[in-house]
Amino acid sequence: MGTTASGFWYPDPGYTSGWRQAIQDHADSAEDVVSLRAQYTYRWADSAERAAESGMRANDRGYQIDAGVTYRYSGTTWQPWDSDVLVHSSPFGSGVTVGNGTVNASYRHSGYMVECWGGFVLGSTSAVTGAIRLNAPVTLNSRYLSVFTVLSGDVTVNDTGTATYAGSPVVQSSTTLIDLMVDGAGGTYRTPTNMSSSVPMTFVTNDRIAWHFSAQVA
Repeated sequence: MGTTASGFWYPDPGYTSGWRQAIQDHADSAEDVVSLRAQYTYRWADSAERAAESGMRANDRGYQIDAGVTYRYSGTTWQPWDSDVLVHSSPFGSGVTVGNGTVNASYRHSGYMVECWGGFVLGSTSAVTGAIRLNAPVTLNSRYLSVFTVLSGDVTVNDTGTATYAGSPVVQSSTTLIDLMVDGAGGTYRTPTNMSSSVPMTFVTNDRIAWHFSAQVA
């Protein structure tokens, strides 16, 4: 018998049998599993434990239990890499008074990307007060600031079930804010336009705003 470096056995190469290669393949596969698990050495209860970690190398990965997030070490910092669906507890940066309205917002990490989605139903004490800007759950890539960037995604505004307006999520001046804009049709081409208390309509109880987009993180 022979063994691999991790102690998995396989038949002596001189022994010829129809199942020798199958067992060798299994041993090689098991070695791959051991190697893969070695890349996920770190587990932390919270961000304080993660911040105190030392000795890591580029591409090392670890799992933070309280956040439900897998992190990847870039060589200088731990970056979110994969996660379950997470609650975005404070999605609005400006332009909205939530009042007694209902907000549901979520996001998830997937490699270099973050996917975000959510919705807001206005209540009797809710209001749209100006251009609506979302707080990004993580800092976005700075390349978005080089141009007026329309993200991959959509914005939908529903006027109490009587009309629906389409729009776009846009990054203009900050890597931590996303403008929810509606598509204006006043000119030759449709142009993303900031919402307000009267754009695209006068907002009242039960009006709805929904969004979904993906973006590259910093």
